[in-house]
Amino acid sequence: MQRVSWDWILTGLDEALAFCRELGLDEHLEGSRFQEHRACLAEMVGALKAGGQEAARDYFDANRLRSFTALTESAELVESLPFARTVPHEVIIPKLTEVLKGPVLPTTENANTNQARNILFELTLAAKLWRAGLSPELGEHPDVRCSVDGRPVHIECKRPFSRLGARRVYTRALKQIVTGLKDAPTGSCGIVALSITRLINTGHLVFKHENEAHGKEVLGKAMEDLARTMTITWPHPPPEIVGLLWHVVTPGFDRSQTLLVMVQQMNVQPTGPPGSPDELLLKTVFSNLREMWDTTGQDGDQP
Repeated sequence: MQRVSWDWILTGLDEALAFCRELGLDEHLEGSRFQEHRACLAEMVGALKAGGQEAARDYFDANRLRSFTALTESAELVESLPFARTVPHEVIIPKLTEVLKGPVLPTTENANTNQARNILFELTLAAKLWRAGLSPELGEHPDVRCSVDGRPVHIECKRPFSRLGARRVYTRALKQIVTGLKDAPTGSCGIVALSITRLINTGHLVFKHENEAHGKEVLGKAMEDLARTMTITWPHPPPEIVGLLWHVVTPGFDRSQTLLVMVQQMNVQPTGPPGSPDELLLKTVFSNLREMWDTTGQDGDQP
């Protein structure tokens, strides 16, 4: 589980928006939802500095959906920044141009306006894989491509709005991966990555935990329980699919430090038989991601 402070997110968001300006995206920043997110974060951090954790919590409670959205989406963009700086301009500029679009609140998006947040999740996942040393590449289909133990891996990223929608986008991802792998090198495989933040937290909850270890355990179990209850009715993946990645990002409160934070967690679910090369590949992904979490989990933990 990774934790960062509100102040760290605000500072990082300013850096991310400055990077967009460096790329010549000024006109896309005008009216972007991230300008509204920036204003909300500044108010939240101001409340924190003026009145402490209680005042900050009161502000969050009074503006729950707005605050939740500003925190989660800004945190994802900030985390993606180091990776984005390494991507060729001809690839990252179109991606960021799309990311800056979309309505301020996810509750008002539709099939015509959800592309911005979908691509933000692709960047978030690619950034995690990059930090884990897996050299991801951004694309269209697959959304992300990387290599694990010499095997090309195609990853399709989906962000369902509901449990029913999760089955639908999962099935679509399977078809997209299988189609893409037809012309891929021998040994290539696929992974479905699902952002289930909206299924875990509709935008009105603060994930309270006793300490970091307790938070990791409880959030991980909640994700596992949700995944189990949903996938029991899903079609079994074809042999080309070696596993699923489940991702959540949500506001949290660490009681041990009376600290308001943002927390993220990713669960890895192999679909291959125990001990098979496919399961071992997923274990390698898990091991690399876990090492990344352990190394960076406290970044920005203190204001």
